[in-house]
Amino acid sequence: MFRKIFHMKASHVGPFGNTPDVFIESEEHSFCGIIDNKAYKNGYSISGNHKRVMEDVYIPNYRKYGNTKAPLAFFAYIAGSFGSNINNQISEISKDMGVNGAAMPVDVFINMAQDYIDSGFSHSFVKRVFSVNREVSLSDVELQLTSDFESNENNNMQVADISAMK
Repeated sequence: MFRKIFHMKASHVGPFGNTPDVFIESEEHSFCGIIDNKAYKNGYSISGNHKRVMEDVYIPNYRKYGNTKAPLAFFAYIAGSFGSNINNQISEISKDMGVNGAAMPVDVFINMAQDYIDSGFSHSFVKRVFSVNREVSLSDVELQLTSDFESNENNNMQVADISAMK
């Protein structure tokens, strides 16, 4: 999905030992992110061991997953649903590591992809959505879409103004 819809460099790195599932990179905006997918029947909560792995292995070693020089913009978990304490858990990892993070429900991710296709926004949109430091909601996606739209409109108006001055 990150390759075909968001047009980002993406690798499934999960099968290679103690690694996150997906590494993504925006060469256009010079950032990358790591994503760990989770499948839990009653909602995913970050256990002590999963927190340790994210903080001690995944985040410190992110450059190896994509052979990149780009800074790590975010870490994320994607799951069907999350436990009630997920916001505190994401926030704690973010504070401990100095990296933004997010928990993205699968249905919100699908909506985000559909909106992205319809709107054709930039990679900065993806970065902002995955940088909320809590569980992402549909309203977060809509807010970022509005922000990206306004930014694109302002850029288009500036280009039009410059063209009119010539």
